[in-house]
Amino acid sequence: KGKVVVECQFTALHTGFIDDVISNKIFGTMTPLGFEVKAQAKGVLLEFMNLRDDEPTPQPLAKPTDTQFPGNKKPPEPRPIEPIVMGAMIPLYERRWKRFVIRNLSAIPARFSLQPKKFIVAEKVKKFGDRSVSSVQSSVTFHNVGSNDAIIVPHEDGANIFNSEAGKKYISASEQRLEDRKFLYSGLGASYYLEVSDGVIPPWGVHELTLRAFNDIPGNYDDELECVLIEGEVSKIFVIPLKMEVLGCPII
Repeated sequence: KGKVVVECQFTALHTGFIDDVISNKIFGTMTPLGFEVKAQAKGVLLEFMNLRDDEPTPQPLAKPTDTQFPGNKKPPEPRPIEPIVMGAMIPLYERRWKRFVIRNLSAIPARFSLQPKKFIVAEKVKKFGDRSVSSVQSSVTFHNVGSNDAIIVPHEDGANIFNSEAGKKYISASEQRLEDRKFLYSGLGASYYLEVSDGVIPPWGVHELTLRAFNDIPGNYDDELECVLIEGEVSKIFVIPLKMEVLGCPII
């Protein structure tokens, strides 16, 4: 009597369920022996999670080089996708932004691309600045009074044209509206903008994104943010609802 240990190694080439039988011919027996092999290849799993303004970015679940979830445990199941709510009763022309992360819950790199379905930025926009209003510049101009005298007169532009706080606030708001025109070129009244709209998330990695919203017409601007996951020759689409309501009167 003897015993032979048979080791089976499975490598998934496609996602889905695997149910197969491996037959083994044993000489001297009437029927062959068989081994049933069952497996499930899940592929790339993504999770979308909204973040508060002061909430830190979650840490990766494991190292990018880990081929399995640590501790021989199953990786967590992705949470249901929650809407990104930019706000209700947003004042007209007010900018809003929200942070969210995409978590890779698998040991496979995830290549993705993001795009709002309707309220998109029509033209290519350069990197959005960190400040919500434009920078104010000032210069100095020399005016000759006499042959040997010169008066230094500050030449102000931007919000510094006015001395009062109300005047500065008005000019700053006007400059912001001029800046927002490039984000609202489509003429739909609002737009959603992602500075980084595609990339690759490493295995078990986390990628943080900031979604910015612009508006110049009151109304309801519910939309969908489509995330296309590219896995080999197959693509999968995740849909993140976007919600925004703008109130106000464009006539001053």
